[in-house]
Amino acid sequence: MRLLNSTKFSIFEAFNFSIVLPMKEVDKIPVEIEYILTASPQMIYNYVATPGGLSKWFADNVILRGDQYVFIWEGAEESAKLISKTKNKQVKFQWDYCEGTSLYFKFDISKDGMTHKTVLKVCDVSDPGEEDETIDLWNCQIDELRQCIGC
Repeated sequence: MRLLNSTKFSIFEAFNFSIVLPMKEVDKIPVEIEYILTASPQMIYNYVATPGGLSKWFADNVILRGDQYVFIWEGAEESAKLISKTKNKQVKFQWDYCEGTSLYFKFDISKDGMTHKTVLKVCDVSDPGEEDETIDLWNCQIDELRQCIGC
């Protein structure tokens, strides 16, 4: 029998079942990345706060069920609850597997006072030692967003 371990789960392959262990907040590192975009806060907000907008750059498809956003990538689904939103300024989600913790990911939208360009700040968490991979993932996602909005 082979045992695979990670911070999220353990899988006993011989028995073909998984055991989900609780997510630990202390095992996560906050990651904040700012991106300068040449689009209005209203446009960016529509891309980060609506299922249609998120489906264009963040996931293959996004379905809204009440306050639950179901994100679909290559047929696999992950659900997140909408925690809060402020029109044209902020959207905050919590993955279902983080329920019972204070872990979340959010998008903050603002205008730079000097350049008047829109700033999109992504706030997420990462496993220790995987911060660079998390940043690389967000860089790829934001590149997709930039292609969608033409900047």
